[in-house]
Amino acid sequence: SLAPEGGAHQSTITQSVGIELPTLHFYEPAFGQEVVWAMLEAARGVFDRKNGFSTYLRMTTRPIDQTLANPVRARLGDEEWRRQVILGGYRLIEASEAADALPPDAPVVQIVVSGPVVTEAVEAARFLQREEVAANVIVVTSAQRLFGELHDRRLSAIRDRAPGRLGHLATLLPAGERRAPIVTVLDGASHALSFMGAAYGVPVIPLGMDSFGQSGTVPDLSAYAGIDAEHIIEAALLATEVAARGE
Repeated sequence: SLAPEGGAHQSTITQSVGIELPTLHFYEPAFGQEVVWAMLEAARGVFDRKNGFSTYLRMTTRPIDQTLANPVRARLGDEEWRRQVILGGYRLIEASEAADALPPDAPVVQIVVSGPVVTEAVEAARFLQREEVAANVIVVTSAQRLFGELHDRRLSAIRDRAPGRLGHLATLLPAGERRAPIVTVLDGASHALSFMGAAYGVPVIPLGMDSFGQSGTVPDLSAYAGIDAEHIIEAALLATEVAARGE
């Protein structure tokens, strides 16, 4: 999303490093309100002498239409939205709330997005819903928080020989939707969100910016990298086909 700045297109600290560094909380906000909440959480980590942590925010200069957040604010309210932002993500677009009711047998696809590409993800979901595909949009505000919780819970399950629990990932995808294929998209290395497929045991098509240094307009470079709305739509259709064939 920093396309006009050429070689600075990606932050030198990528999402992958944000996931991997111990005691670091990593956030990539999609909306301005999330920046405020992430900063307050970062301050809390600094003053917590017992369980403190550092925080890294991956930011963008790209303007985002803040009204895109209206569905989640109306559905959850600010307090619950904030809680889910800090935990790592929330459901932004629900197929069940589509303007035109979808048929009960409509194929389901989960579009999982991080950061400013939320604009393209919402555009793609709205198009897919008009084509009678039940597309949901899940915003990941912190891949690190989600993956860290998943890892810790599964390691505990192995050691305790107990059933594994998904934690906040269970909120992002209710039980009835966990067999649907996933398309992940972010302005960064595509593998950073690919763990979402392993979390639920479903096919995943990861989209992202796997090289940088290109210079151009945001739309041109999004198309070049395959993270624009058209590529998300095609990936979603491919994902539903793969799931239908059981591959």
